[in-house]
Amino acid sequence: MNRSQLIPLLTICGLAASALAQPCGTPWSQSPSAGPSARRHHAVAYDSARGKVVLFGGLSGNTNIGDTWEWTATDLNGGGSWQLRSTTGPSPRDHCGLAYDSVRQKTVLFGGLTSPGSSNETWEWDGASWTQSQPISSPPAMDASLMAYDPVRQRVVLVGTPQLGATWEYDGATWTVQAGSAPQIAPGYSSIAYDTARSRMVVTALTFGSAYTTSIGVFERAATTWSFAEIGTYNLTSTGASAAYDPVRGRVVFVDNQAYGGQTTVWVWNGTTRTWTVVASGGPPPAEGRACVYDVAGAQLLIFGGRPPGGSDLNQTWLFRSDSRNGPTITNPGRRSMFLPLGGSSGTMSVAATGSGSLSYQWRLNGVDLSDGGSFSGVHTPTLTVNPNDVVYAGDYDALVTDSCGTTFRPATRLTVNCYPNCTGSTNIPVLTAEDFQCFLNAYATGCLDPLNCYANCDRSTAPPFLNVNDFQCFFNQYAIGCH
Repeated sequence: MNRSQLIPLLTICGLAASALAQPCGTPWSQSPSAGPSARRHHAVAYDSARGKVVLFGGLSGNTNIGDTWEWTATDLNGGGSWQLRSTTGPSPRDHCGLAYDSVRQKTVLFGGLTSPGSSNETWEWDGASWTQSQPISSPPAMDASLMAYDPVRQRVVLVGTPQLGATWEYDGATWTVQAGSAPQIAPGYSSIAYDTARSRMVVTALTFGSAYTTSIGVFERAATTWSFAEIGTYNLTSTGASAAYDPVRGRVVFVDNQAYGGQTTVWVWNGTTRTWTVVASGGPPPAEGRACVYDVAGAQLLIFGGRPPGGSDLNQTWLFRSDSRNGPTITNPGRRSMFLPLGGSSGTMSVAATGSGSLSYQWRLNGVDLSDGGSFSGVHTPTLTVNPNDVVYAGDYDALVTDSCGTTFRPATRLTVNCYPNCTGSTNIPVLTAEDFQCFLNAYATGCLDPLNCYANCDRSTAPPFLNVNDFQCFFNQYAIGCH
């Protein structure tokens, strides 16, 4: 089996990121190669048999696109070029699923958003032309679904919303809906990749709690069974995120297209230890709806297109290579969201990192450097302590970690500072109503995995069970005091 055959085909994004010692340098570069026109919400997959990245469709302004392009790597030193391959096949669309079936050697497309509405068409690209498949059965019409290939079961796996059947598998003849629960995905805030080393399908998706605890969780599928793996290590962002498998180092990687603070951040997910590591930041400008895929032939991550905040669609091709680094590796980024009651106890945020030589730290609030004193201490250390005595201390806390190679962005923690019993976050008078009781009950029913990042854990206990009758009494006491 050659190296390319080890790659599961990706839906939205793939990249390689090294935990090994690397020389100083920038891992990012912009390709000068002309290619597809500016667009967003297009689909990409990697054809391992031919060593090509396949790109289809997307959205330019408010107009759907229906062309097919392929990227061919120049060599293992990086770079490559685009070629227009077809302007016929599936009708113009965006938000379609795309995955490569390495056994049948076909790139499979499903669904998407067309001018008439969502589609349930299945198409296959063989490297020369598109053919519309006629499956015995199909999922309902949908867009923004997640798709990846499971090489063990030899099926294309589609994850949609529970209302649309949740998980489906395609064997080349028919789609089959799978029994059992599945992750709750949301367009723009979910991603998928197949972990070949562990034989697991990995999905990042929204998990729902109160207004203070909604975050992204990790779900894994072994054979046909989904299970919950982790929650709350990082928080959702405005432009979504993408995941894929790095076969060289045998782990799932994650690209956050716009972490708090306007940084493109590369993460690594270790499914064995269930931990995240930040290996690079400061990549291309943030852009929503861009596509990225791991180009095995070029040993590089390729990302294309997207729309920056307040800007126009892009046609830029960016490459990420893992054989150099521009700053420390963040081995533990700490929690991604946090709630502190106004005038209550202090809280801490932390970061752990490795790098060349001594490390220095600078904590920031909403991009502004902090200084020790008043509500803050430890602003130049790995641990920041915040004692919020005013709502102005709510916001996004990040840190810049610097070594002899450069600076890495420690992704931000979103801190909410509010009157605790105001569970709904209401600003109307009266601030506290019966809806706050119901909000608390909903948060309590959701459960508590991280005691320090769990709204319903009113008494901030750290010994299980984290949620108990004391939290009800604590909430009632806070409600009686009121909000001032």
